Amino acid sequence: IGGALVTKSARIAERLEFLKTAVGCIAGPFDSYLALRGLKTLDVRMERQAANALRVAEFLEHDPRIMEVHYPGLQSNPFHELCRRQMKTAGAVVTIRLRSDPTGTV
Repeated sequence: IGGALVTKSARIAERLEFLKTAVGCIAGPFDSYLALRGLKTLDVRMERQAANALRVAEFLEHDPRIMEVHYPGLQSNPFHELCRRQMKTAGAVVTIRLRSDPTGTV
């Protein structure tokens, strides 16, 4: 959120200068206000997203139409222990692999 770009390369600096001129480099007051307002609840929103993702992953793990559920928050995931040691939550992204039947439907 926000940030800076720094480079030693004159070529890259020239391209960045063009982008700065074309799209602007300073956030407007209202954009800054919205970013600040969003930061105040970011931790709660991220925790809720992760909790919901875990519930969805646990539900999908028992669905016979699903072949695999990939979510590091699940104990069945090979990266579960690593995730538990390194991160506060397992995040909010759940991916699945569907099981198909001979008719091509799920």
